[in-house]
Amino acid sequence: MLKKEDLNVEGMETEHCRSRVKAALSQLPGIATINMERGRASVEYYPELISADLIKREIEKLGYDAIKRREKARGAFRRFLDRLAESNQKTFGSEPPDCCKLNKK
Repeated sequence: MLKKEDLNVEGMETEHCRSRVKAALSQLPGIATINMERGRASVEYYPELISADLIKREIEKLGYDAIKRREKARGAFRRFLDRLAESNQKTFGSEPPDCCKLNKK
């Protein structure tokens, strides 16, 4: 069953930018349709083959900010903090630190 991801793509203003993003997304497995507008991308995909996060990351690898349309557009600093928190969780895990283990040397 197809899913749809609607994204605001900050910085994707020209036809060249849209073509670049569309070409990159069309190379990904599981992409069914791609509709591009100025600053927006609408992608239908098969979730068993690809995730919405992977689609966003592919756009971000090209140098654009991809934000779900249903999310309120947030400032660049807020997005930076969200990405930092996500990176820290991947690196250090989601468990809170155990102070007893930290004090043992």
